[in-house]
Amino acid sequence: MNDMFGNAITNKLETLPPQLQNACQATIVVIEQLVSQPVTTNQFYETLVKTIHTVFDLYSANLYTIEAHGRWAVLKAGTSDFAQLAIPKGHRLPLDGLTLVAKVAKTNQSFAAFDLGQDETEYASPVFSPVKSQLVVPIMLPNEDTSVGVLDIQSDKHKAFEEAHFVAFSIIATCIAHAFRDIFPNKSFQ
Repeated sequence: MNDMFGNAITNKLETLPPQLQNACQATIVVIEQLVSQPVTTNQFYETLVKTIHTVFDLYSANLYTIEAHGRWAVLKAGTSDFAQLAIPKGHRLPLDGLTLVAKVAKTNQSFAAFDLGQDETEYASPVFSPVKSQLVVPIMLPNEDTSVGVLDIQSDKHKAFEEAHFVAFSIIATCIAHAFRDIFPNKSFQ
C-alpha cells in the first residue's frame, strides 16, 4: 500500500485489530486508485460508499456533504435501497435537527448509537427500521476546523461497533478528505 496519507495514518492503522486493519487498507487502496484516474465527484462518492459497504460488511454506508451555508447535510451517495431512491430527489437533513448526522456535522466529533430502538439518540423514522447500530464520522479537509461532510455507517446488528471502529472510520474519513483535495483541488466538497 502506497502511504500517500502519511505516517500518522500508518501509525493509527497499526493499532487496529487485523480484520479492521485489512478492511481499512483495502479501502485506502481504492481511494489511491481513485486519485490516480480521472473521476467525477459522483463517481468518487459512489465508489467510496460501495467499497466501504462491501469491505466492512455493513448494512449501509452513506456519504453526506454539508451545503455551503451550513444548514443542510445532503446525501450524495449511499448503498441502501432508501439512498438509491432519496439521492435523485435531493434528500437532505437539517443541521438543526436531531439526527446523528446533524450532531456530528455540528460538533465535528464522531458519534455512535449502539442499540437503536433503545438509545435516547434515536429519532423516529420508519426508513431506518432495519438499522440497529449507527456510527457517524465527520469528514474534515486538511487544515480546516469544520466538517465538509459526514460518513454515515449503519449495521443491522445491535452493538456492532467498538472503539476500534471509531478509529478505522476516522482513518477512512481523513483519507477521503485528502483524496478529494488531491482529485478536485478547485472544487468544494459539495
